[in-house]
Amino acid sequence: MVQNVDFIAPFSSMVPECCHIVKSFIKDSVSYLSYGTQMNFFDYVKKYVDKLLIEVLNNSILDKIHSGTTGVSQAMQIAANTNILEKACDYFVQNVAQLCGIPIRAVQNPKSSLNAKILLETSRDKAYLALLTLVNNKLDEFMALTNNVKWTSDDLPQHANEYKFNANGLLMTSEYCVLRFQGGGQKYKGCGVLVPK
Repeated sequence: MVQNVDFIAPFSSMVPECCHIVKSFIKDSVSYLSYGTQMNFFDYVKKYVDKLLIEVLNNSILDKIHSGTTGVSQAMQIAANTNILEKACDYFVQNVAQLCGIPIRAVQNPKSSLNAKILLETSRDKAYLALLTLVNNKLDEFMALTNNVKWTSDDLPQHANEYKFNANGLLMTSEYCVLRFQGGGQKYKGCGVLVPK
């Protein structure tokens, strides 16, 4: 008997779609460059893949981050997606090597990595900063509600301390989502700083 198991991936469907496009690009580039030649074209394909990841994918991510329409959950998802894409860069290099007939162990060193990996890491950090800014803005809104509380009144108005529950709920949800998407690799602190565990 097969049981249904809910699986929540730490990334959205954008990641497999991008990986599929990059792998198709690699395959087509190798096929095109190998037609009628016997030269080693690993460096050329790697350069084109790097250019694709930097000029198309990374720039799209940065445009989305800086668009001003990104919400908390979207910023969190962008950070999670970028984290996975950054790790996928090593697999892209291995795929290029495999299709070019180069042993994979020959490209498993820092010299062979793509420049896009560093830029995607920077974009991930920018997504984290956007997330922190959004959360801090929400906290400022909640803290501004304290101005409406009558601290010396004998009659307590209904729902006077509701902002505390809203702020607590926001913080708990944000922390839960960040830890879930990042797998515990980053820890969110309420003071607005991300620090490695």
